Amino acid sequence: MGLILCVKTADQQYAPRIRFMHYMPHLLGKRGEVAALSLLHPTLRTGIVPCLTLLARELPKGRPGAPTPTMASYLRGYGVTLATAWRNGRVAIDANDIVAASAADLAALFEAVRGGGAIPLPVIRITSPANHRATLKTESRPGGAVIRLKLEDMTTALSVRLADLLRSCDLTPDQVDLVLDVGGVAGSTAGVLASITYPAYLAAVPTITKWRNVVLAAGAYPSTPTDSVPGLYEIPRVDRTAYRLLRAQPRTVVFGDYATSCPDTLPAMLPINGIVAKLVYATNDHWVHYRCTNLRKDGVATYRVACGHLIEQGYFSGPLYSAADRDFDACAKGLIVVKAPEAMKRLGLVRHMTLAADELGLRASASSSWPSPHGGRKPEAA
Repeated sequence: MGLILCVKTADQQYAPRIRFMHYMPHLLGKRGEVAALSLLHPTLRTGIVPCLTLLARELPKGRPGAPTPTMASYLRGYGVTLATAWRNGRVAIDANDIVAASAADLAALFEAVRGGGAIPLPVIRITSPANHRATLKTESRPGGAVIRLKLEDMTTALSVRLADLLRSCDLTPDQVDLVLDVGGVAGSTAGVLASITYPAYLAAVPTITKWRNVVLAAGAYPSTPTDSVPGLYEIPRVDRTAYRLLRAQPRTVVFGDYATSCPDTLPAMLPINGIVAKLVYATNDHWVHYRCTNLRKDGVATYRVACGHLIEQGYFSGPLYSAADRDFDACAKGLIVVKAPEAMKRLGLVRHMTLAADELGLRASASSSWPSPHGGRKPEAA
């Protein structure tokens, strides 16, 4: 059962049914990201509300003799997987980019998530297609909704357009978590973000104290880290630092980020031949970005070396801090083998989200019984 809090703002006391959040990580709705959610400590689900963006993609081909997959069956299966990974937690689902999905297809997705024990929050954009709005109007009734605003939405007409969006979806501001998506901020300074950029976004929001939650989301991880040679690099987490420097506002502002991904680019699937492996480990002020050697040439040993360097350099929080830290430690000792770049990325996500939650007061107790690892396997016998 999640913790239900009352949040007092400048002009009202929210009803107990309104649930406050502490942290909203924005992730691509891919299999690896969903698996990362399953590795977070269950106690963190009361304050973390992940926002998953589903991308348009071709439907997978069915097995010989099996029925041809449909959009509804694909989304229903995805919803079951997501609910299993995030049971009893709230999750925002942004399916606006799947323009081929009908109202019935979207309903199948939300029904599967809800039926699996998670609490789906539909994400609505100013530009949401009509069929999406119709479905979201229905799906938002159980737990409210999320409205996501980007830079192009921050115009003088914002107040009118928000009012129209609320009316078309039969929502009131106190049922809505409003996300101000700043986008990529790599290369920016924390001082400028905290004193100019973030306040400008907040000032553009009409009746800011009326919304259920207001989230500032930005991503400081660069699209192309400067890692031309193997070694260890530090990348500033200016999104997090700027949030800490943000001056007091008329209401609580929730921290959101893009974890270890750049919001301005979609990750490309690189061929295994010649791929460069990397390890990303979040600390309070930086990401430790370790560029490994050639994965095709040096094999999985490159990850064991990288994990060993991470621990030797003093960044490591210990194997009990998170499921990811446990696996980094085990990889360094040769107790498990991490073979795929996607698996190492997943561990970096788990580490990042655990640390971000810890920084915001959602500390999970150190534990030797974290959820089962998805990133490695026991070494094979020689």
